[in-house]
Amino acid sequence: MLIACSETNEVYTYYKKCQRHVCKYDFTQETTEDISGLQVPKMSESPTDFVSALCWKKESNIVMAANSQGKAQILQLSP
Repeated sequence: MLIACSETNEVYTYYKKCQRHVCKYDFTQETTEDISGLQVPKMSESPTDFVSALCWKKESNIVMAANSQGKAQILQLSP
């Protein structure tokens, strides 16, 4: 697995056997969508913000992401 932050205010999760991301968390939308299509509500952000920090807890499925406005989210990846 690889997790990447972006200048589009999104966090992407990639898996080496898939051609595109398997999960995306978007700080700018009212909801986020995982690979199963599940919609999860969250707070709105400015479209000019970007993800500025990303930390993955060693040997776990917990990720912390923060954007340029200082908003932080604790994300849990499903197994």
